[in-house]
Amino acid sequence: MRVFVGVCVSAAVIAVSPADAQKAPDQAARFPAAVEEVLVDVVVADRDGNPVGGLVRDDFAIAEDGTPQTILSFEAVDVAPGAARDPLAPLPAVSANPAAGGRTAGRTFLVVFDDARLGPAQGEGAKRALRDFLRTRVNDADNLLLVTTSGSTWWGARVADGRDDVEALVEGLRGRFVAGVSAESVSDAEAFRIEVQRDGETFEHVLRRYERMAPSNIAPPRQVGMLDGTECQPRKIPGTGDIDTTPQLVCEAAQTAHSQAVARLRATLSCLERALGALGGVRGRKAAVLVSPGFYHDTELDGFRRVVEASRRANAPVYFLNATGLPDLPVEMSAQVSQPIDPGDVSLALREATDAAAGSDVIASDTGGFVIRNRNDLTKGLRRIADEARRYYLIGYTPTNAARDGKYRKIQVKLARPGAGGGDRSGLELRARQGYYAPKDGDKPKDKDAPVREALASPFDLAGLPVRLAAYALEEKTPGRVRCLLVGEVDVRPLAFREEEGRSLASLDFAFVTTGRDGGTTEHAQRVDMKLLPETRERLVRDWYRVAHEVELPAGVHQARMVVRDVAGGRIGSVSHRVDIPDAGSFRISTPLVSDALEPVPKGAPPRLLAIARREFTAGSRVFLSVDVFGAERGAVTQKPRVSMGYEVIRPDGEVLTKLEPRTIEPTADGSLHRLVGFTPEDSGPGVYRLEGQVTDEQTGKVLLFTETFTLRAPSRPPGG
Repeated sequence: MRVFVGVCVSAAVIAVSPADAQKAPDQAARFPAAVEEVLVDVVVADRDGNPVGGLVRDDFAIAEDGTPQTILSFEAVDVAPGAARDPLAPLPAVSANPAAGGRTAGRTFLVVFDDARLGPAQGEGAKRALRDFLRTRVNDADNLLLVTTSGSTWWGARVADGRDDVEALVEGLRGRFVAGVSAESVSDAEAFRIEVQRDGETFEHVLRRYERMAPSNIAPPRQVGMLDGTECQPRKIPGTGDIDTTPQLVCEAAQTAHSQAVARLRATLSCLERALGALGGVRGRKAAVLVSPGFYHDTELDGFRRVVEASRRANAPVYFLNATGLPDLPVEMSAQVSQPIDPGDVSLALREATDAAAGSDVIASDTGGFVIRNRNDLTKGLRRIADEARRYYLIGYTPTNAARDGKYRKIQVKLARPGAGGGDRSGLELRARQGYYAPKDGDKPKDKDAPVREALASPFDLAGLPVRLAAYALEEKTPGRVRCLLVGEVDVRPLAFREEEGRSLASLDFAFVTTGRDGGTTEHAQRVDMKLLPETRERLVRDWYRVAHEVELPAGVHQARMVVRDVAGGRIGSVSHRVDIPDAGSFRISTPLVSDALEPVPKGAPPRLLAIARREFTAGSRVFLSVDVFGAERGAVTQKPRVSMGYEVIRPDGEVLTKLEPRTIEPTADGSLHRLVGFTPEDSGPGVYRLEGQVTDEQTGKVLLFTETFTLRAPSRPPGG
């Protein structure tokens, strides 16, 4: 079994069986010897911050480390609002990626909600801004990936198919961090300067803060430059013979605070890196919004460089929405401290607010984003970010510096002509990422399964392979949990087959993940080795290759995602599908199953319909409908349910093709209610047909309605016919 999925709180695990390792060709990422093209998103804004359009390639000049570069590709992008989805229209029973006829991606917004750092009040303020953002700036053509740094949420969706879900998730967000507010607290930035930078000025500043809290118990501090370890030793208090242990307490507090701060910072940076990695593989405007109180800049951590590199690969700037609001006075300048602050310490105390968010500021600057700070109302900041994603310029160049040295390269973009685009351009502001890290020979390449993990985490449906996915909610398997059958299909035509002894050979990796809107995740992966006879391959060209996976899910809204990889060719296709699981104890029906294939069953066993995702059948072939009924009322005397079902099939022109008047469903020997019916749409032309059904509990009068659509295609003609 191969496990691909990871979340923000832990690294993903890869387990490959020896057999798989022998079969799988090396799919590790390879960098070409030639220099890769560098893509830069450029936003041009007027004095009021509004994005400016109408510019052309010759209006821009770009340089790397001061050396002019030749612009090889240029695209002016102006994103029009997508058509709003009819809120009353049902979601599709089958989801397909763009390669299989699904919808393409629009803008993409990644929102990283730093709930592990946000306090409760900060979290509520951020939620108000996110509600406004969803209501006023995000349209149905956009994609949204919502991630929390605590690992509680990772939800990506096309807004048209999941706006209600995203809004519900936002309502459930909350800040989880409760910070110490006493003067004895050592901040993350102070702990870093004391523990790592050995900054004596900061150490003495914290020590004086302790002195002001209890001046009678503190020895006079001494001025130091670089800490050498002796400062942590207890000191004698002159004239008393007492020992002052405060320096030791400060050092211990700094050590503890730094250890905790590093753990939090690593988790935040790792989460941000993985979320940015999930945005790769699809062109289009992408914007990452970090909603956080910010974090200090630990120059010892490589995570900052990796986040900037992930931003470059995804071509997604990171915007930092500082959720601390208008700054308060530092605690040591408040009434909590008994003695007034020394004038020399004022600047150090005020510096803390800047240092506390210096790391997130750096990330925003280095990736081409900006910082929204010192505001109690964050809505305008988010609106500005969304407006920038509406109009921008995509510029590509191949660096003249071909060295693969892993060094940071500065990018400078400017208007080539003062009057670029016509009119007064003197007040224009250009915003683009400031640079990138060059590839480095000898760097450890991505493991071969990283693209699958990124595809599973992505809000995009990748189109390397045409795939589709359906879900069928069936019986209650264990108390409170419903058996759900996920059925995926992949078009075999793009696969890199090899021929051997009259058979077509190919291997596919399938990975499934289901995520509950209220929490909970299931994961499954498998490899399929195909050895197809010519007639089988011909059938699969028409009907596609089918794979099924069972999960048990509680009632509620879930998201299922399937990723398929052609092992030999490296192509990846992915698709997401919304799954509604009803209350297992309610009067309900299974997800109606429409199919033209029966499962093989033992002789004498009742026929069972094969669950498929395909909704296209040949005109004149037999089509079946299968429904199970659960939770019907039992009669007081017979102790048996009494349920009827009927349906009609409606042609594309609105006329009824065939119908079944409501008939009683006879319970089976074990008391279950199952109805399997079939019809043959003879003399029917190609087109989209609608099947409308009704299930009635005759004991209570409760009625369940369902509608399924399918397409009829004309029969294929034999060669020469």
